Amino acid sequence: MKRNHLIIAGVVTAVLVIGILYLLRGPASGRHTAAGEDRGIGDIFFREGKEGFMTPSQVEKMMTRGMSPKAELEMAKSYFQYPHDSRPLTVSMKDLTDPWKVEFLPLPVPLPGASTEKEMEELIEKMKSSGKDAEDIEKEIAHKMENQPAYQFSLNRHTITEGDSMVATLKVTKNGSPIPYTISSAEMESDFMFGQKGLGSVAYNDAGSAPDAKASDGITTFTWKAPSADKMNWGTLTLKVKASITGVKDQVIFQQSFYSSPKSPAEFTGQFSERLQDGSLIIDVPLDVRKECRFNLQANLYSLDEDEPTHWVVVQKVLPPGRQIVSFNFFGKIFRDGGYAGKFQLRDLRGTCEIMPFPPSWLTDPSKREQIANTPPLNEPPLMYIPYNNLSYTTRSYGATEFSDQPNSSEEAREKIRQLEEAAQQQP
Repeated sequence: MKRNHLIIAGVVTAVLVIGILYLLRGPASGRHTAAGEDRGIGDIFFREGKEGFMTPSQVEKMMTRGMSPKAELEMAKSYFQYPHDSRPLTVSMKDLTDPWKVEFLPLPVPLPGASTEKEMEELIEKMKSSGKDAEDIEKEIAHKMENQPAYQFSLNRHTITEGDSMVATLKVTKNGSPIPYTISSAEMESDFMFGQKGLGSVAYNDAGSAPDAKASDGITTFTWKAPSADKMNWGTLTLKVKASITGVKDQVIFQQSFYSSPKSPAEFTGQFSERLQDGSLIIDVPLDVRKECRFNLQANLYSLDEDEPTHWVVVQKVLPPGRQIVSFNFFGKIFRDGGYAGKFQLRDLRGTCEIMPFPPSWLTDPSKREQIANTPPLNEPPLMYIPYNNLSYTTRSYGATEFSDQPNSSEEAREKIRQLEEAAQQQP
């Protein structure tokens, strides 16, 4: 029975548009959550879909009704039937089913005399002094941008890992049609933590030389590979392209950022084994760890019979150097609720290493809490990535009844449901 059925762009134009609103309306308040903070009911909103995730219409309904204890209880019962680290996966969850892919929308070419934040500030001040109010300024700048040509980058992946190359393409259009442009230079710039320094020229061509797909089609292809594992090649790098566009008076600078992780903290070996445990499917994956880290490791599972995704699993764990076994737990009730049986395939193995200013093993040592709190932060990028790979593993064939239909019964889930039930009973 078949069941029913977000990276850094670093584009100056986008920053400027946001900057306009900031300058005209003032900064907005916000909050951020510390890493490692206990998960709460808010995590339900991070994903959308059926079988344990709230759909947009369900979220809207709940918000309309208000976040009452009864509404929170209903949401919690839906969410906690599966563990945090083993969730249903649907084809609509593109950030998980195609985890390395990144897409960028066409953006207007920066306005002449307003291609930097400073120039934009000066332009706004000049318009203000001429008597225009904030609404008029916003409309005028938006109108000017609408009439500008648009440019669009495409990247092979959002993050370039050890031994990998960045491949980017650039096209320029007006009203949807390509317009000619001439590139005078293409340079790479380091992460802002390392001073946004130049890392040298970037190769490019529109001559049909690989990886460029077609000669003289107006789509330029850029390629870059980190020359070493030096820190300067690590973090959020920015490709800067200087160009002249037909019909545009001034030379423009196109920018596109991506994450570079040229040094690998670990590597999946490609050896796998499987087993059933408490009615859930466990796939053990060896990992050669080079650097002690708190790792965030993820994998997807697909039903080969249904040709669709079933599970997304994450393992968060401190691992020491050496050969380690990572066990991905594909929760049994997800198979049963989806009516899945037959062979399954593990895909999309990926992972990151969180950079910390203290030994990661301290995280599990209560005696180190004060030292952790007093350790100054590192002035370097936050993550290293395990190298991109195409590894997969196909399981034996399973009958649906081999999997458990019991919901998640963790202490966390029971306690959260208990608290919300008590609150709901007290609600008039």
